Amino acid sequence: MDRQLTSYGANSRRGLTLFVGLFLVSSGLSAQVTLSLAEASARQQDLTPAHEGEEIVVEGVVAWRPVPFGTYSQLPLRDKDGGVLTLEAPDFMFERLAPGDVIEVKGRLKQRDGMPVLQPAQLHMIGQEPAPLPESRKIEQLQNPKAVGLTVEVEGRVVAIGEDAGGSYLMLDDGQPEPYAVYLPKEAAPMGSGLNRFIIGDRVRVTGVASQDAAEPPAAERYRLNIPSVSVVQLLEREEAVSPLLLLVFGLAVTLLVAQTGYRHYRSRELRRSVRRIHALCEDLLNCETREDLTRKLRTLGPRALDCTDIEMFRFDRSNQSLRRTLNPETGEPIFVNLSQTSRNADHAVALCFRNRTALAIPDARRSPLYWGVQRDAIPRSIVLLPALANEELTGVVLVASQRKRRPYPTEELLALQHLANQVAIVNKLIDGRIRKEQMMRSERLAATGQIISGVATELRQPLESIVNLAHHLMEHRSDQAARSIVNESLRVSAILSRYSQVAGRDEEEPTPIELNTLVEEITTASRKEIAPFHLTLDVGLSAQPLWVVGSAAQFETVLRNLILLAARSARTTLDPRLSVEAGLRVRNVVVTIRYGSVLFDEFPQGENGEGLGFSVCRGILHGMGGDLKLARAGEGVCRMEIELPAAFPEELAANQPQRSSTRTLTAVVLEPDPAEQRRLLSFWSRRGHRAMPIQDASEALELLRRLRIDVIFCAVRVGQSTWVEFFDSVRDQGPTFVLLADGIDSDASELFPQSDGLVLRKPIEAGEFDRLLENIEQRSELIETA
Repeated sequence: MDRQLTSYGANSRRGLTLFVGLFLVSSGLSAQVTLSLAEASARQQDLTPAHEGEEIVVEGVVAWRPVPFGTYSQLPLRDKDGGVLTLEAPDFMFERLAPGDVIEVKGRLKQRDGMPVLQPAQLHMIGQEPAPLPESRKIEQLQNPKAVGLTVEVEGRVVAIGEDAGGSYLMLDDGQPEPYAVYLPKEAAPMGSGLNRFIIGDRVRVTGVASQDAAEPPAAERYRLNIPSVSVVQLLEREEAVSPLLLLVFGLAVTLLVAQTGYRHYRSRELRRSVRRIHALCEDLLNCETREDLTRKLRTLGPRALDCTDIEMFRFDRSNQSLRRTLNPETGEPIFVNLSQTSRNADHAVALCFRNRTALAIPDARRSPLYWGVQRDAIPRSIVLLPALANEELTGVVLVASQRKRRPYPTEELLALQHLANQVAIVNKLIDGRIRKEQMMRSERLAATGQIISGVATELRQPLESIVNLAHHLMEHRSDQAARSIVNESLRVSAILSRYSQVAGRDEEEPTPIELNTLVEEITTASRKEIAPFHLTLDVGLSAQPLWVVGSAAQFETVLRNLILLAARSARTTLDPRLSVEAGLRVRNVVVTIRYGSVLFDEFPQGENGEGLGFSVCRGILHGMGGDLKLARAGEGVCRMEIELPAAFPEELAANQPQRSSTRTLTAVVLEPDPAEQRRLLSFWSRRGHRAMPIQDASEALELLRRLRIDVIFCAVRVGQSTWVEFFDSVRDQGPTFVLLADGIDSDASELFPQSDGLVLRKPIEAGEFDRLLENIEQRSELIETA
């Protein structure tokens, strides 16, 4: 009994459990609603999905292959009634599906960027039928909610190409107001297979799934076509032809460009010719020796070179603080321009240019306010006023005028004209320097003459005093011996004056080359008889090499014989009977030394009884020859007289002879701190028909390079505080030939110019080597001129 009750209770519990399970299953099945695709994709008034969040069951045919979007893919469904719906699920759920498969889907309906999508929980394939074909639609038909989910085919012209974080897109237009986007997700485009092979203007046909990308309400915009790969985009037409209008415009533009280029080339060529003529005139002005020559060349050569009618030079006169123009042909007096004038006249602009240190280019002077109120006939048609600057020093104004025509001046020509004005200023400075140099030379000659006169006066003082004393004594005592003494002293004065007159006359002789070894030997041989009464031994020591100087042989002979006689008189009172004369070369000077013994040191030894010339007179004569005379002690009881004269080497003597003339005059800049080497180089260069400008500073050389045409630069190893290497780097690209003045040619100096950028000249300079260097320089200059 108990066993039966127990079995009954167990069966009752099983039945209850089965009932509850069946109830729950029936309740779950009753919650899933079966809808058509059209009902599932229906929207409310605000365009949100009508069944959003509901569990539904739908049935349809796979319309196309899925479009991947990273973590999920979208698959279009279509039923026999024409309804469409988009499935959204991970990629693996659609792996075994193909277009034409009939499936049943159970899942929840949600919203994705404004459009309804079904996220399936279960997929069952229930059959298969032919896949539906994509529908051909226009862009306007796809830009509404009803087209979302359709598999369509659309044509249009590409109007834009872009890319965002999710993929790339094309904007299509078929004549509608708003273009339509074709979107290729990044996951659907392997590397290098994007939409970048299309260009704007292409006409394409695209197959894809109509979709929407309205992430924010309202959900009635941002429609697009999603495609699974770039292969579904078919190129129909690419516009490559150019329209005739565009060709016409292009042809006209090319014609105008060619015409403009040709005109600019013509103007540029004429401008280069004008600049070359101006620079040639600048070079020619360097040969001017006087201001009259400078003015003549400006007025005769300037108008043709500058294409003008008049060139005028106004020079600043510091004495009256005005600009000096020219000489008045009627009165012969200079014309001055007042710098402080304010009245409007023909020279008002000249004073303004000088005060402001600025160039004034006036294409039409008759319409310029600078000449308002001035009679039209008194001014030219076009005027250029240029300040004349020499090393930043304002020296005047240069006026370039054209009477015939109105003429504009381009910038390049104005720069060349400013260079001409600066060249005029430099030539004026050189002329001023030459005038000052001549004045200094005259002053030096007068000073030497004054020294001679002073020496004469010193030597005449004693005999004149004796004459006066004896004359007084004669008047007192009436002695015949006194009368004879007066006669002797008078004869002595007469002899002295006669000798000085002969020396003064020899000063006018033209200097000639003298070989001092031969001359000293002749003079000492002749002097042995004169010093024989003093019982002295005369020793002569001559140089093994020839000693050349330039001067008067007669004057040097007079001086040396008198100095030997003075030394002999001083040495006769000593116990040392030797007197020596030695000749040798010391650096760049020839030195003749007279050594003799003397108890007392006399700074200015004089002759006795009117015989010979005094020491001061001999020194004055040597000063006139460019030398000097020194007297000093050479030891205990020994004195030394030294005659120093500038040495003249054989090649310099050859350089003094007429040399061959070059085809073109070259202009050189010499940076050599050693005065002797500088004079030597300048002599060599000028004797061969070329111009040279000695300077002491590298900055001055750079300034000259900017203003003048320099062909050659001679540079010493040391240039001021810097080396020649720094200076060479700053001038190597400016054109002149660079010549290094080295103390000796070694491998290091030669290797500094591997590309023949410079030359090396050894010091002391030799004539043969200099001529070979000059030939090389002239060849380089000819090549540069030809190029």
